[in-house]
Amino acid sequence: MSSKWKAKDAGSLLWERWGDEYVVFHIPSGKTHFLNAAGALVLEILGRQDSDVAHLAAEIGRRASTAVDDTLMAQIQQSLVRYEQLGLVSRCPPDVAPS
Repeated sequence: MSSKWKAKDAGSLLWERWGDEYVVFHIPSGKTHFLNAAGALVLEILGRQDSDVAHLAAEIGRRASTAVDDTLMAQIQQSLVRYEQLGLVSRCPPDVAPS
């Protein structure tokens, strides 16, 4: 089962866009992050709903009219881990099946 991810506090991000590049200021840390369109889309989606890598890849593929493949999914996974280190996202607790 794939882990789901969530934005830690989507309201704590201030966004600015220049073409296909984004600047995001994270209020709690006081840090500014520079993102490409796909990276920004990951944070945007997670700000609306918890998602796993497959859902994020499908949405990026749909919006960018690009194929979803293992490379894209690995890049998204790598971005999520980096965003977690930066305090922008966190893993959702695993679903517990009723016993």
